Amino acid sequence: MKKDTRAKIIDAAIVLFDAQGIRGATVDAIAAKAGVTKKTLYYHFRSKDDLMVASLIDAPDNRQRLFDKILANPNLHIEDAVAALFWELSKSTADERWKGCAFSRAAAELVGLPGHPLVWAAKNYKDQIETAVRKRLLARGADDAALLARRIVILLDGAILHGMVHHDPAYPIEAGRMALSMIRDSIKHSEVCSDGVPTSMDGARSFRESRDYGTHILASS
Repeated sequence: MKKDTRAKIIDAAIVLFDAQGIRGATVDAIAAKAGVTKKTLYYHFRSKDDLMVASLIDAPDNRQRLFDKILANPNLHIEDAVAALFWELSKSTADERWKGCAFSRAAAELVGLPGHPLVWAAKNYKDQIETAVRKRLLARGADDAALLARRIVILLDGAILHGMVHHDPAYPIEAGRMALSMIRDSIKHSEVCSDGVPTSMDGARSFRESRDYGTHILASS
């Protein structure tokens, strides 16, 4: 199926932002790579800022859609959802081509511009994950769900950073174990949920290998 013009522009922006950075990729270069004029580019996007936000949302390494599906899956207890988050992250870190969270990289590049639309988009992305975790913890009866959710997303971001630097899945797996330990301490729940899905990183790995964990957690879309 032939891609529409807007999609071609976003694809070109993703490639150039990834290779040259947010500041380095110019509108002229993006238009040329997409095979369109600047006038056409600005017809679809009001500004380079709008294009940057759209390209990061559609970027291949944007895990928000996957994380949203995991956290929204009603068949998973919060323990299993958190195990799935860190397990999926561990698979990304094993890839030498993986460059970490696109939103975090962009926000770091624009650190001196706190009001930039891309910085706000990154903040909203992080806030959505934290809010989803907090709601699931509240539903599970966790003590001090807001603080626990914040600690879990801090572990998640730390795992992303170390995974990006070392490309070693051991970092997100260990961070996941820490997150699960905090959850179990908070809700005083057993190691295995009522549906038989293991609530540990080791359990997540064995479950993934034996029963296609990824398919299970994404069954509800």
